[in-house]
Amino acid sequence: MSEPTIEVIPNDSPVEVFTSGPPGPQGIAGQQGDTGPQGPAGPQGNTGPQGLGFTWRGAWTSSTAYDELHVVKYLNDLYVALTAIPVNALTNPSASANWELMIEGP
Repeated sequence: MSEPTIEVIPNDSPVEVFTSGPPGPQGIAGQQGDTGPQGPAGPQGNTGPQGLGFTWRGAWTSSTAYDELHVVKYLNDLYVALTAIPVNALTNPSASANWELMIEGP
C-alpha cells in the first residue's frame, strides 16, 4: 500500500487520499441484458434416410387383402398394417394385433 497524501477539498477540510490499495470485494451481479439478434442460418444438414412407404387403401373391408404398410380408415381412425393380412380376415383393425393405430380421429 502506498503512503497517504493530504488533499484539500473545496470546503478546506483535509482528506487522506490513497493512491492505491487492495481491491475491494466483488460487487453484486447486475440484471440480465436484452436478448441479442438472431444469428445467421447454419449450413444445410445431410439428407436423412429413406422413410417408410405407406400405401393408402381407403376404407377397411374384410374382403380385401392388405400388405405391410398399407393404411386404411376404420370408423374415424387410420390404421397401418404391420404384416400382410389375407382376404376375409374378419378381425377389424381396432381389434387386431396386425394393425397399429396411426391417427386417432375425432
